[in-house]
Amino acid sequence: MTPLRGALVRHSRLGPLVANGLQALKPADRRLIEESIKNRLEDSLDLDAAFLEAHSNENRWDYLLGDCIGERIIGLEPHSAKSDEVSTVIRKKQRALEHLRGHLKPGKKVWRWFWVSAGAVHFPHTDRVNLQLAQHNITFVGKQLLKKHLG
Repeated sequence: MTPLRGALVRHSRLGPLVANGLQALKPADRRLIEESIKNRLEDSLDLDAAFLEAHSNENRWDYLLGDCIGERIIGLEPHSAKSDEVSTVIRKKQRALEHLRGHLKPGKKVWRWFWVSAGAVHFPHTDRVNLQLAQHNITFVGKQLLKKHLG
C-alpha cells in the first residue's frame, strides 16, 4: 500500500481521492518538485479540492504527498511568497490539521509541511518569516521542493 493510502482510516472519504504519483497535482505545480525526487512520491491528494465543498470559505492547504522513503506524509503548499501571506499559510496548515482529524489512522501524521513559492519571493525580513513558520512546523523551501528538504 502506498504511504498516503496506508495512513488513512479504512472508511475515509479521502481514500478514493488519492492519486498515484503526482497525478493529484495541477501540472503547473508538479514543476515545483525537483525531478530527481518525483518517483519517490508514490501518491498524492489534492486536499484543497477534497475540502472545497465543505469548507469553501476557509483557507485550505493544497496537497498531501506520500513519500515511499520512511512511509511519510508531506504537506505541500504552492503559494505566493510575500510577507503578508505568512499568516495565510499558517492558517491553511491549522485548518488542514482540523480537516484531517478522523481521516488519519492513530499515530499517523503529516511529517513535514513545505511552502514552495509559486512565483517571485518577496520576504524583506527572511529571518523573521522563517522563525514564524518554524513555530508552526512549516518550512519555506523557495521555488522548488528539493531532495535535501526530504532528508
